[in-house]
Amino acid sequence: MFRHSALVYYFSTYVTYCGLPALWSSDLSAGLINVLTDIVWKNTISWYAGNGGCKVIRYAQVVVTYASTYALVALSLDRLNAIARPLSFSGDRTRIRLLIGLAWGFSFLFALPMIFINNLEQIDGRWQCWIQFPGKWAWKLYITLIAVALFFIPAIIITVCYSIIVIIIWTKTSGGSTARDTSTQHVKNGE
Repeated sequence: MFRHSALVYYFSTYVTYCGLPALWSSDLSAGLINVLTDIVWKNTISWYAGNGGCKVIRYAQVVVTYASTYALVALSLDRLNAIARPLSFSGDRTRIRLLIGLAWGFSFLFALPMIFINNLEQIDGRWQCWIQFPGKWAWKLYITLIAVALFFIPAIIITVCYSIIVIIIWTKTSGGSTARDTSTQHVKNGE
């Protein structure tokens, strides 16, 4: 029989203490780093942080964007594990910490190209933190890789996880009843 109390415990303690802080910290970082730096840049028009600042700030912006998405993937994988294998789920925080660590690790790794492709350049008489590719094919490749790594792969993983969770909960709560099971219940109830 499916234990709802185990789910309540899981969502109220485990995810709250381990998963949600990782999620809100990545989202808050994305908001602070992306929005704040863009507000400053839009108000100054020119880039005043130098070439090193250009590379570091753009790298940080991409890291927190990836981390925000990958934290959702990590939570989805952890929730799937807790629902699919409730008896092996012990409330051990190591698994979610490992998943969150991997999420941040992949974020730092996948953002590395930003250090090399962002440069300080003079555009229309103003210094700008700019990406310059050799041709349209490079832009298409860049945008495609970002879309795959930041949207398509995480979306597929999250969709598969939650689809499996829904199927598990649906089959467990419906009792997996078949025609034979329902007829047996009618006989037991005297119908």
